[in-house]
Amino acid sequence: MIKVEEEQLIEDESNYDDTSSSTTTHKSEIPDETLHNTDIYRFVKHVPQHPPPKPNDIYIFRNSNTILLSRRADKLLSTGVYEFTIHAMGAAIPKAVSFALLTVEKQHRHSLQHTLKTSTIRLVDLYEPLKDGYPVIRKSRFNSAVSITISKKKDKDKGKAKEK
Repeated sequence: MIKVEEEQLIEDESNYDDTSSSTTTHKSEIPDETLHNTDIYRFVKHVPQHPPPKPNDIYIFRNSNTILLSRRADKLLSTGVYEFTIHAMGAAIPKAVSFALLTVEKQHRHSLQHTLKTSTIRLVDLYEPLKDGYPVIRKSRFNSAVSITISKKKDKDKGKAKEK
């Protein structure tokens, strides 16, 4: 059961952009069966908020094509980009990690390095009522996220004068 309080607000509104007119709910207890009843509620899944992607960012999803991702990474590296970042959430994390390792190990083993950053993202799902008398419900959940930065190794000999 989900307990709903009157005028329930999101704790961290920076991750959620609400454009709906109804933001209040009435005090009641709503069983999960009611929330998942498609005759009463419509589930609205919101895309997680993130800053605008940079040209050297690669976002990976579960259904991303690995061949196209590899081409994009090669193109970035061949155009002189010093580093690029791979982003993934939830079920796409294993694909992102294997893609990063494939890029570093097989394609450019001696010239690239990688750093990994993990985080937890708060997602807010919205249940909109299809019938009068039911409140708008916001349900928070958390999802894992990963950012993998792949950069070119700095040449240790660069800048040093060769002595004979």
